[in-house]
Amino acid sequence: RTQVFPKPLRQIISSMAEAAEGVEEWVALTQATLGPLIAKPRMLAERLRKPPFRFMFDVAVEVARLTGFGLQELFGGELAAKPPVPGTREEKVSFLECWISLASAALGQRAPMIALVSAQSVVCGMQPELTNYLLQCTAAAGWPEKCAAPAPPAISEPLPTGEADAGADQASAALLGQEVPPAPPPPQEAAPPAPAPSLDEQLRPSLDVEEARNIAAGMDFTTALQEYNQMQEDFMRTTGNFNRGRA
Repeated sequence: RTQVFPKPLRQIISSMAEAAEGVEEWVALTQATLGPLIAKPRMLAERLRKPPFRFMFDVAVEVARLTGFGLQELFGGELAAKPPVPGTREEKVSFLECWISLASAALGQRAPMIALVSAQSVVCGMQPELTNYLLQCTAAAGWPEKCAAPAPPAISEPLPTGEADAGADQASAALLGQEVPPAPPPPQEAAPPAPAPSLDEQLRPSLDVEEARNIAAGMDFTTALQEYNQMQEDFMRTTGNFNRGRA
């Protein structure tokens, strides 16, 4: 018979198991800040190591329900029993961008690294340290009397060159109500150098029949024949020198 533990005891056992296996510092910080403030979804380590979008959406719903943070901007001012979940990638990115802007506006300079949180990265499951940082900032924005702005995390996966600056510029512009600057275009690769002409191509002008005809048209037959024979001799001499060099 399977023994079923009461819910509080299950939570204690789960917490003990997570403590025994050792969790990342940024996971533990999310559990310590946001974990005690919302009952669902639970801040389990396996979820926080790579937070899926549905998990993030459920967090936003619960925070808005309890504190009003993001209620108007994210959910139109009211929450249904089961709010519709954004379905397409574009809808998810738009939802997260609005969330990031709200957290940035609420905390300002107390959380400067919020500008580095990318909605695209959250949707793709990349850089979970920054995704957890967003959750920690959300706790500080929703419960300012209980949570201070979190310390910036150490990023294990560095942003590509230029992406960090572009993210900071876009977040700052959104915070100030200015037009968001476009992302810089990717660098273009230099065109490969043209191949060197082959030996045949280099020698071919020495025996250009069309050129010989043009020369012959402007002189008498004897002179044209001499010029043409001289061109043939030059060509044979050049070819012979090349063949001896190869031998």
